[in-house]
Amino acid sequence: MLDYRDWHRFDVHVHHKRFGERPRSLRSRKVSLSAGEKTIVMVLPLIVAVVAHYEPASEEPPAESPRLLLMDELFPKLDFKNKAQLMGLLPTLELDAVFTSDKDRCEYASLDGIAIHVFQKLDDEQTTTTRMVWNGRSLRVTGEGEDTG
Repeated sequence: MLDYRDWHRFDVHVHHKRFGERPRSLRSRKVSLSAGEKTIVMVLPLIVAVVAHYEPASEEPPAESPRLLLMDELFPKLDFKNKAQLMGLLPTLELDAVFTSDKDRCEYASLDGIAIHVFQKLDDEQTTTTRMVWNGRSLRVTGEGEDTG
């Protein structure tokens, strides 16, 4: 819905041992990346652009609203280690996030907490949801009205 390229113009440079000592522009024909590497290279600028969008001017106080990041499909084609590193960035950057994923339960030690809602289709007309909470150490199913802190 929001395209960070409308907010900022920048050229992404990739530093990888395969490319030598100098970072290369992502636009370069000499840059070839795996699917996971491409995901990281495309997602990091998006996250940085969202953070920059929420940053107040130097003389303004910080906004008291959520700093929301909405993403469809949580970091596709990344392994557990790389997903954990990217997820660990979100609290550091003070971002509130909503993700969709058909597989990921966000059990990353880099997150101190996250609520997960799993939607399950019962039949053509009914859907149910199961709420789980990850507290940085364990995942548990929570019921309605239960304290999830």
